[in-house]
Amino acid sequence: MTTVLSIQGLEKVYKTSLFKKPVHALRGLDLEVEPGETYGFLGLNGAGKTTTFKLILGLLRPTRGQGELLGRPLGHRESLRHVGFLPELPAYYPHLSGAEVLSLARDLAGIGQDRRQDEALLERLGIGFAMNRPVRRMSKGQVQRVGLAQSIVHDPEFLILDEPMSGLDPLARALVKDCLREQKSAGKAVLLSTHVLADLEALADRVGMLQNGRMLRTARTAELLADSVREVRIEGWGALPESAWVGLPAEPQWSGGDPWSLVLRAPSPDIVDACLRRIIDAGGRIGNVESVRDDLESAFVRAMEGGEEEGLACAS
Repeated sequence: MTTVLSIQGLEKVYKTSLFKKPVHALRGLDLEVEPGETYGFLGLNGAGKTTTFKLILGLLRPTRGQGELLGRPLGHRESLRHVGFLPELPAYYPHLSGAEVLSLARDLAGIGQDRRQDEALLERLGIGFAMNRPVRRMSKGQVQRVGLAQSIVHDPEFLILDEPMSGLDPLARALVKDCLREQKSAGKAVLLSTHVLADLEALADRVGMLQNGRMLRTARTAELLADSVREVRIEGWGALPESAWVGLPAEPQWSGGDPWSLVLRAPSPDIVDACLRRIIDAGGRIGNVESVRDDLESAFVRAMEGGEEEGLACAS
């Protein structure tokens, strides 16, 4: 099995009523998640993320397209035994304690009971007290962590997490991120949707950006951030002539003097290399090179804005 999840040309059309236009939730979606990979699934509200999750889990049937989950068709019962799922808004019977939620999850997964392991799992997520506390007396963030615990209690091969950081304070978010890193270290694949892009930047190996039911862009997280250099600041000493910058595609902002500093705005790696070579050839000495980058959130916003412009151009 080379992929955990493979989707080709997936479409989903909702027919709301006889007199209203059909809603195209997904328009030819292609998506692959590899073993041991954390895949960040990004999109604005209404982009089609939750519909995708429901199709993977067999809760909906696609209008067109196909896919495989753990080597079997989407929604196959045998595959779903090895999947853990956390919805955006987990809901449990309010009278159940955390221990009873996990016990029920074990029964549904067909695995044996292990109260000590369940307690250790909740402790790891910072809510050991939830073993004996009813859901109705838990905060939203505590219920969210109980939900994460029930999604991994049966040791699944593949995790689908829809907004797992919702309602979490900074400490709880750190605990959840540590838990997800542990899952990755154990070789589990994770499909993760979240609007907290700083967390995704720290977790995801690859990112897919969904817009209006279409995959706008897929790339490794490092590649997305490599393209996001806003400026490069170079500092050093040694007298440099202004002619050193003549002919560069992006003329740097140079402080002059000795020591000196210069700033390159949104340079490509080739321009940075050329600038460094010219400094050395002119007898300058380089003390520091610092890149100022956009974060994943900025890269996501740029991609969404670019996708909207392309859509408008196609429509005109």
